Amino acid sequence: MSFYINSIYNFGIMKMIENETITNWYYKELYLHIDNIPKDAIAFVYRINHIKSGKWYIGRKCLTKTIYKQINGKRKKIKVPSDWSIYWSSSSELQSWVKKEGEENFIKEILFFTVSNSQTLYLEEFLLYSYNALIDENCLNNNIRAKIFRKWFLNKQKNKEFVDFLLNFKLK
Repeated sequence: MSFYINSIYNFGIMKMIENETITNWYYKELYLHIDNIPKDAIAFVYRINHIKSGKWYIGRKCLTKTIYKQINGKRKKIKVPSDWSIYWSSSSELQSWVKKEGEENFIKEILFFTVSNSQTLYLEEFLLYSYNALIDENCLNNNIRAKIFRKWFLNKQKNKEFVDFLLNFKLK
């Protein structure tokens, strides 16, 4: 079991009941279960759709976050679960819209789990460009920004599934 899944139990962020959904995120057209989180995943790229209007938002979210804790008089970095299970994007426009209209009017879908920060950044931008995010009036994203380097992807074994996904990607 990965660090993240163990930490769900250790930190009491969520209580998993066998065969129950743990979040309101969809993944592969089903509600996300803890068993569906790849063991090596560190983050995911997601899409949130407004059911009535067809408006959408693409973003990324890490499964853990780093906090600093004082241990024996020394400041130590510790990874703990992030708020991903209740997360509604960094867009204040989308957050206020969710509060106003209610969560039931939106679908939160995980498009792909990533195993590195470089995959996460690249995939988010790839999808934003593929869907013409800054041109499409239905898109709620207001910017695209990242600095991505080729050397991040040189490990072909680590990035095989990711590259296959990109090469076989089809717009829906």
